[in-house]
Amino acid sequence: RYKIAPSLTAYGGIPVLKNTNIDIGFHVAFPSKRKKFDYHYHKETYETKVDLDISLLLRIRHHKKLATNTYWSVYAGTGLNVLQTGLEKEYYYEGESRYHSIETLELFGGTNIRYKVIGLFIEYHYNPYSIGGKVDKKFGNSSLNMGVSFSF
Repeated sequence: RYKIAPSLTAYGGIPVLKNTNIDIGFHVAFPSKRKKFDYHYHKETYETKVDLDISLLLRIRHHKKLATNTYWSVYAGTGLNVLQTGLEKEYYYEGESRYHSIETLELFGGTNIRYKVIGLFIEYHYNPYSIGGKVDKKFGNSSLNMGVSFSF
């Protein structure tokens, strides 16, 4: 539902085996070039766009030293993904979002190559958005993320 989304992801990791970590993370993306889609709520259909993409993530990551200061990681994970729409709710409770959203499970895998603290990554994400009935099956469920990472 959008082509480009500048984003920020942060992870904290716990070593569980030699060269293997379990990481807990948070991802937030700000979609641009957004396309309209149909959102279904109480047997009504509304046209809206995605305003924000948020995920809480858990992954297992295996890393290997390739050369001095050069590392390679592969990882797989799961999480909860929320797409916040621009569609305002008619009624909402205090402390609750005033906008409708789409919540779903997230499954992903990826790889990262890093030199010192700067790396490049590529990830595939699967999010079955239509399982909640809020969007049509044609909404889509896959994305490819690429970017620069910073580690410390």
